[in-house]
Amino acid sequence: MAVVLSVHVVWSLMTDAVLIGVLYARISRGQPRATSILFSDKAIISTFDGKPHFMFQVCDARKHTLLEANVRCYCFLQQTSSAGNGTYLQSRAMRLVHPDDELNSALLLATPAVVVHRVDRWSPLAAAAGLSEAHKFPMVLPRRSDDVDVSVTVDRLRDAFRSKWFEVVVLVEGVEPSTSSQVQARHSYTQDDIAWECGFHPCVQLGDDGVVEVDLEMMNEVTPSFDPAAVPSFS
Repeated sequence: MAVVLSVHVVWSLMTDAVLIGVLYARISRGQPRATSILFSDKAIISTFDGKPHFMFQVCDARKHTLLEANVRCYCFLQQTSSAGNGTYLQSRAMRLVHPDDELNSALLLATPAVVVHRVDRWSPLAAAAGLSEAHKFPMVLPRRSDDVDVSVTVDRLRDAFRSKWFEVVVLVEGVEPSTSSQVQARHSYTQDDIAWECGFHPCVQLGDDGVVEVDLEMMNEVTPSFDPAAVPSFS
């Protein structure tokens, strides 16, 4: 009888442990959490400081935002083979000037953050438009060219992307504070999702009671011109 009771107790403990483990694994999955990471419907390419910049907004809709959030961008483009006998699809990393990718591209998602990529002659967007081939695989990708570059302009990019294809894939990663699970949110932009020489409508303001108010519906609104002072996370 003692043996039977011992086996029953051990079996019950093992069953409870398995059920609790399965339930916790189901609850702590990070992917459903990724749906609360919001991206602007449109990306913009506008001239800032004399150079075209590719920009979009991202924000966490929850009160308790992701910990150690960071962002990465990759550009998919079509390239012609060196032999000229066909085209192939290639992905290239995009250097970010804000948030600085040399500082791990850290994001504060409590308010909409503007992610900025400088489109110079090293940019994969310039390669996708056929305006530059300064970067060759497997060269280390510089963030900006050392010489004065006037070949890449917003007008030339807009004209080129009327007939050329590209897709920018955005990855935002972080840690969910309540479960410590890793979360990854993904979004993409093609040439059809670009607003040219525009800016993002202000969506953060200080209320009369001194509380910061964020209007997430305004994240998708654009203005006729870009003003760095109008966005909450740009410097």
